[in-house]
Amino acid sequence: PEARAMAKDLLADVRRGKDPAADVAAMRGEMTVSQAIDFYEKDGCVILRGKRQGEPLKERNRRYTMDGLRHHVVPLIGKLRISEVTPGDIVRLVKDITNGKTAKDEKVGYRKRIVVKGGDGAARKVVRNLSAVYSFLQQHDRKLDNPVDGASVRKTDNKRTRFLLPAEVERIGAALRQVKDEGANAKAVNIMLGWALTGCRRDEIAGIKKVEIDCERGLLDFADTKTGRSIRPIGSAAVALFQLLLKNAEDEGCESPYLFPAERGDGFYTGTKKVWPAVIKAA
Repeated sequence: PEARAMAKDLLADVRRGKDPAADVAAMRGEMTVSQAIDFYEKDGCVILRGKRQGEPLKERNRRYTMDGLRHHVVPLIGKLRISEVTPGDIVRLVKDITNGKTAKDEKVGYRKRIVVKGGDGAARKVVRNLSAVYSFLQQHDRKLDNPVDGASVRKTDNKRTRFLLPAEVERIGAALRQVKDEGANAKAVNIMLGWALTGCRRDEIAGIKKVEIDCERGLLDFADTKTGRSIRPIGSAAVALFQLLLKNAEDEGCESPYLFPAERGDGFYTGTKKVWPAVIKAA
């Protein structure tokens, strides 16, 4: 009965002027979600909206975006054709990621692991990025629908309303002093102190350049941040910290443009992840 019903539908399509054989051929030639993600990585990965529309994603953001798509989306719906994906598929995708279906912790080499975490935050981030892939594809095929638009899933993160109390800031300060006395890297400690005193993003402080610090006017003038150029006023405690660090760098003859240069290479210091858990525990 089901086969007869399908045959009747096909005959009806023919009478309406459609070509089922051509539709099947077109479907076979259509890219899969996995191939679309490859295409997006090669020719997409740009900001699609706002005043920075058309600019390429920052390298770190680009890497996180592609990692999320490859580790979550490809295993779950990567084999589907792009036009086959429905809002229902997106709802199931979000549910599976939230429940940890794609989470893993694999050793892939000497001192190298791939750690993929699930949860609702990861699901929201991935579904936003998948929507960006479809928006990019629509620039090449106006007839293509974006299944994320019709999916009953949450796409925005929670706004943070919890801020540190003065007593908690004091505890963090004491914890930073403790881990420094216990031998923690001084750069890591000063970077984290900079976070606490300025409220800037992690890499904005870790990767801050000396020329971006204006102690005289009490400003940080970032040439290039997640949102472009950004000027941030800072308080007297932060000014005092940066003045001391700049003087130390000058006294040591440090030629790096970064206030916190890497231990090796020409970049900036990135070892705070090893120290931060100790600070949290001490606090």
